[in-house]
Amino acid sequence: MYIYRPPVITILNDREVELVEPFIFEWNDPLPQQIVIPKGFTFDGASVPQWAWTLTGILPIGLPLGGAAVHDYTYQRKGRLIRDELKASHNGIWVPVAAVWPRKTCDDMFYRIMREASVTPWKSYAMYQSVRIFGQGPWDS
Repeated sequence: MYIYRPPVITILNDREVELVEPFIFEWNDPLPQQIVIPKGFTFDGASVPQWAWTLTGILPIGLPLGGAAVHDYTYQRKGRLIRDELKASHNGIWVPVAAVWPRKTCDDMFYRIMREASVTPWKSYAMYQSVRIFGQGPWDS
């Protein structure tokens, strides 16, 4: 049984955090899989505009951080996951898998991780819809 563990971070400045240890997220689809975001990865948390913090209560830190780490990592790589970043379990042994996720898969994983992290359903959905609507620009850059 997999238990969600939030990422361990250090705050670098007002806009960035860094993973102090690798962030690992596991899921079954249909076989056990995991994505590993390496120690030292720097990201801006969930990219929630500051004006929306008070209006929505959605902050760039907190429960969405695991999803944000995976989302930012996969977006920076245009969905390209290489050896040791994506693994599948075969007879209890983790085997590296190379894959290229389309943008929607990256967005869907963001949503899945937030739900696993117990982000409220409406916040998870609102954040997911935001990356679906506004994510094409960051994906293309």
